[in-house]
Amino acid sequence: MVSTMSAKHAHNSLTTSHARGESKTSRGSTRSWRVVATRTLGGRQVESEVKELVAGRKVRGELVLALVEVPGADAADTEAIIDFLTPEISMPSEAALTLARRSAMARADFLREFPSATAADIGKARSKARNPHALAHRWRSQRRAFAVPHKGVLRFPLFQFDEDGAPRRDVVATLRALPIERMSEWEIALWWSAANGALDGRRPVDVLDENPEAVERAARALSAESPL
Repeated sequence: MVSTMSAKHAHNSLTTSHARGESKTSRGSTRSWRVVATRTLGGRQVESEVKELVAGRKVRGELVLALVEVPGADAADTEAIIDFLTPEISMPSEAALTLARRSAMARADFLREFPSATAADIGKARSKARNPHALAHRWRSQRRAFAVPHKGVLRFPLFQFDEDGAPRRDVVATLRALPIERMSEWEIALWWSAANGALDGRRPVDVLDENPEAVERAARALSAESPL
């Protein structure tokens, strides 16, 4: 009796030293198993025991694992067989989940507080070009504007634009002072809305109108800091 499964659901690098074991049937009798690998190499199927793979051989091509019933196998390695056939699952830690929740809440708060527009919205209001997205994306590539990704769409916070819909010069100066090369788009956005020690605990977005030079200095101070 043979039971097979695809290699997509199994490890390519094995840790079990020997893949043999037993299982009880409904009648109480014992079935013994060994794990073998069936490989397709150049149209030819090659069968080898798992212990050969343990020795460091890399399997190329299609790999099918099989539990093959054999007499006299040792029951002690049944758990090793189960472990071998169980795919690796990456589980986030509680700390990672907590950080992700906080980040999601901060992003939601930002989007609720600061109105934003899509690249198409900005293009339609400012340009007659065939591609309404082009203008805002060009500003973004020139570090004259920033955007945040939300549900697959880039959104441009409106506080960075003047009454005519063009990028504010003071915002442009600040964006070019920030260490954007080591910041994500959301980190740039949240820098504007977070309390800043260089501004006596005030938020850059709140200081922008009254003292844009101080905001630019705060951005330069961040650039001067050594990355972690």
